[in-house]
Amino acid sequence: MSEAKEKDRILAEIKAFKKPCGIADLSKHLFDLEQDGYISVWYDTEKNPITIRLTNKGKAFLDSGGYTARHKAERKSKLSAKAWAAITFVLGIVLTELVHILAEWLKP
Repeated sequence: MSEAKEKDRILAEIKAFKKPCGIADLSKHLFDLEQDGYISVWYDTEKNPITIRLTNKGKAFLDSGGYTARHKAERKSKLSAKAWAAITFVLGIVLTELVHILAEWLKP
């Protein structure tokens, strides 16, 4: 499972009020989810999570597709940027050649 899907699964389980001890791989992503502002965590005296809830930001993020949607959008954006770079590169070559042809044609 990708990291994005794993984080989305964890957020969905938190939304369903699953106990922290029953959420697989929670400890691996807990800090990131909390730092991103998607969850609020209450800890016991030994720093173990006892209660985790989605924040309003977390609910909105999960409803909009979560990490998976964000990852897809980033990938699409990168591909689009690469496509435009390739297109402008080819157009540059074509235009340079057209200028050379035109210059030869207009020579006296």
